[in-house]
Amino acid sequence: MTILFVHLLNDRSGSPRVLKNVIQACVKNGLSVNLIIGSQGKGVLSELLVPTKTYPYRRFSNKYFTLFSYVFSQLALFLTLLLSRDARQASLVYINTVLPFGAALFAKLFKIRVVYHIHEVSVTPKPLAWFLKSVIRMTASKVLYVSKAHLKLFPIKNINSDVLYNGYDEHFSYAADCSYEPFRDGKFCVLMLSSIRDYKGLPKFVELSKRFSNCDHIHFDLVLNDEHEKVLEYRKTYQSDSLTIHLPTSQPGSFYQKASLLVNLSLPNLCIETFGLTLIEAMAFGVPVIAPPVGGPLEIVRGSVEGFLIDSRDVDALEKTIERLIEQPDMCMSMSIAARKRAQYFSPEAFSTAVNRHILDILNDNCN
Repeated sequence: MTILFVHLLNDRSGSPRVLKNVIQACVKNGLSVNLIIGSQGKGVLSELLVPTKTYPYRRFSNKYFTLFSYVFSQLALFLTLLLSRDARQASLVYINTVLPFGAALFAKLFKIRVVYHIHEVSVTPKPLAWFLKSVIRMTASKVLYVSKAHLKLFPIKNINSDVLYNGYDEHFSYAADCSYEPFRDGKFCVLMLSSIRDYKGLPKFVELSKRFSNCDHIHFDLVLNDEHEKVLEYRKTYQSDSLTIHLPTSQPGSFYQKASLLVNLSLPNLCIETFGLTLIEAMAFGVPVIAPPVGGPLEIVRGSVEGFLIDSRDVDALEKTIERLIEQPDMCMSMSIAARKRAQYFSPEAFSTAVNRHILDILNDNCN
């Protein structure tokens, strides 16, 4: 049995990282795998040692050019699959995100089962969202969401749906051997990993760093997952003595190892996180976290146990919480222990078991 995995933009953001884990779980279970991705980007999916093809796709600064490129890419994807003998013989087409609809239409034509693994909260413009949801209803055997909150935020009526919680990468298996310390070299280090999007709370993180600019015992690290040129420009504008802005990395574990606190500052009025991958990654290293009190993070973090649930628009509350953690290292250590324990619910082993259960259920149903 062969599974054809399909994705659009290959970068180092959450959705391709999760897909990488899904593919690795299938390979470990002895399933044959093929991968097809959009041609732009050399991200985490490029690291997989599986048969991989690409189809044309490019993003532009102009949103209309990008939309045209996207629509063209799906026509190209459909034709690429149509001309591929291996694709026509696939037992299952696994589509990551709602965007690669060309693969869903191809699978419908050849009566191949389709699984959608959705990560989006919304899609714009609205006519595109309506179209993509219609394709999913017409083609999908099953839709997987990353949290219960996500299922409520992006419902698709009359479709078989389930929740597949993300797991942290098996690359972080060494996290259990890394000791946590609230202070390293005399500094309390606050870490955030994000793309360059204001709705991710970057302005709030910068503001926080300014509030502690006169404190030598605290430092802020911001790891940006974006194009190098954009990161360098952002660094030029916002980096300071209290804030270090880092280029994209393939080794985020090196930052988790040094962190005292991990923050996710997504603005609830602009962006509700469907899950929170950096939260479970940091927790695997025993790092306490601060997360928004809405969406997927509520299913990961328990307030005052592994960290705190705080609305990132309340910078005063964020500041006071950080001060409290600095003043109470014993609290940090208690939360660190709880965070490691909680992270086991999202371990590579737990994720792999869940992935294979979902996929084998569909494949077995297909055989019947």
